[in-house]
Amino acid sequence: MLTTKVSSLYSLVGLLHFHCESEMEYRTEAGLHSVISQANIRVLNCASTQARDSRPPRFARNQLPAIQSRHWHRPQDDSVGWPIVVYSALKGSPALRSFGFSRAIKLSFRSGARSVILLIPILCLTACATNRKEIAFLTPTNGDLIWDSMHTGAVLKAAACGLKVHYDAPPRADDLRTQLELFKKFSESHYATIVVVPIQARAMRDPIGRAASGGQPIVVIGTDLGIRNPNISYVLNDEEAGGLLAAEKVGAVLHGKGTVAVMGVDLSAASILTREHAFEQELATRFPDIRVVQRTHGSINLFEEQQSAEELLAGDDHLDAIVALTSFATRGAFYAVDARRPKHRVHIIGFDQDLTVPIGNGQIDGVVAQRANDIGKLGSQLACDHLEGKPWGQPHLVTPFLITPVNVNSAEVWSQMNRAWWKSDDENN
Repeated sequence: MLTTKVSSLYSLVGLLHFHCESEMEYRTEAGLHSVISQANIRVLNCASTQARDSRPPRFARNQLPAIQSRHWHRPQDDSVGWPIVVYSALKGSPALRSFGFSRAIKLSFRSGARSVILLIPILCLTACATNRKEIAFLTPTNGDLIWDSMHTGAVLKAAACGLKVHYDAPPRADDLRTQLELFKKFSESHYATIVVVPIQARAMRDPIGRAASGGQPIVVIGTDLGIRNPNISYVLNDEEAGGLLAAEKVGAVLHGKGTVAVMGVDLSAASILTREHAFEQELATRFPDIRVVQRTHGSINLFEEQQSAEELLAGDDHLDAIVALTSFATRGAFYAVDARRPKHRVHIIGFDQDLTVPIGNGQIDGVVAQRANDIGKLGSQLACDHLEGKPWGQPHLVTPFLITPVNVNSAEVWSQMNRAWWKSDDENN
């Protein structure tokens, strides 16, 4: 958001009374870029309104070091000042991206101050303009099946109501700093709606709350931050239903009796704790002869998850199954079982679709999957509703489903793992 705003029509009128007819030029190309980079939303005065002589304008120190004024004509009207507003933030303006901010400033100064007069109102208007036809979509990372599928759903639904989607994400799923920086950039760009999947709920809570209080519509996916604001809506995976699906699958593969280890427990993630609680409660109620003998702390580091799984397999407890609460834990458990080759069968039930081939060949018994494509579509639908003035209500719950070797190649499963965002719904079907 711009720190300095042209807040009244008088300001623009004042710009049009800029009688300075000097021709300004830059000494070097490097000087030009230096000027632009240092013009950090500053207000410069060409001269004092009381000036009656023909002295050159006095700029603030270090603000425009590369600009020279060769001619300076005395103003004819003392009733109006002549502020020049230079917005460095305009470099990110959508209207100027195609033309280029540097190019626009260069051409206007080479053409004389009158071109600057014509350029400034345009710059002010583009600075205040918002990306009302674009949704910002921010996930923990990209390249993962679940996030790319959400992006695809968002693009397909947004296109149906005339919106585009700008998709970005950190290079790694643990890169919280980059996600915070991207969210800040998005919130300052005034997108129609920001759809965000927080890496860490506690870290993202305050920035999301501030942006929403400033009027930015935000759809939060996967985590209820506890903020109730008309500009915030939630799309949540039904974690309790997922825990019940996992318990039912464990009971089926173990025939109601055996031992289980639970991997990926994250005490800082409410959604993961909900999964675990629902799973263990259902297991104790419906399958009392199945015992949970080990629990390991979760990590988004794959090597740590694999090491945890190998330690479980090498431990004294006999394990019949591993329930992995995250995609990282699922992949780590699969790698560990594949590497150690235990003498007896160790079943794997995971969460959040990532690996599909091991499900197809039976090495993973089942994965409780999110309806990622549907979640992405719902995020875009909420953005469309907000533009139409429809109020956002309570959080939206999306029921997960179980992927097994039986249905892994079905149309239902692949519709939720669709990555072809460039195709229409008809083409994908």
